[in-house]
Amino acid sequence: MDKAIDDFREEVKKMYRKADMLCTAHSIERAIYRRRSTIIDILLMVISVYIVAMAFVDPSLVPKLIPCEWNMVIWIGVLSIATFILSIFQFIVNWKGRADAHDRSFGMYAEAKSKCIENLNGNKPISREEYNNIKTRYDMASTIGIHIEDSRFLRLKQRHLIKTEVSKILDYRPGAWLWYLRACLWWRDTFKLSSDALKH
Repeated sequence: MDKAIDDFREEVKKMYRKADMLCTAHSIERAIYRRRSTIIDILLMVISVYIVAMAFVDPSLVPKLIPCEWNMVIWIGVLSIATFILSIFQFIVNWKGRADAHDRSFGMYAEAKSKCIENLNGNKPISREEYNNIKTRYDMASTIGIHIEDSRFLRLKQRHLIKTEVSKILDYRPGAWLWYLRACLWWRDTFKLSSDALKH
């Protein structure tokens, strides 16, 4: 019976590590898509305000507000077409929707991670019922949440592991320069990996 309980604790630990990594991955993807969506929104707003302002600007100022002495009608037409293309592009890629989807996935994995921590704290045994409760939350996040593309997964996992390593170093070297720590980790792991590969 004790062995089964120990097995449940180990399974919860594994689930915690996976949920923690996926929290990092989804938070990174959320930030990327939000940033892209914000850039598109700002571009659309700036161009739209510029087009509207040109309709009321003093004609004497028009040459100063149009590049390369272009014809005003042609320039406004080009900007209008650009605005339309950006709007269609924004609708197709739906970066804002993807950011929201990653945010929901982050929330679900964060909840599963929190439950893992709650059950791992202390020395009390983890019952099958408690394990199944956590696994249900984790599986729900995997099933309902947005999936991370295979081409992105390893890169995101690497960023999570680097974050974890840097966090451990900062515990006893809080003033260290983050870029230097990352460079040291890259040097250590890249050349150790090359050395190990040559042995085989």
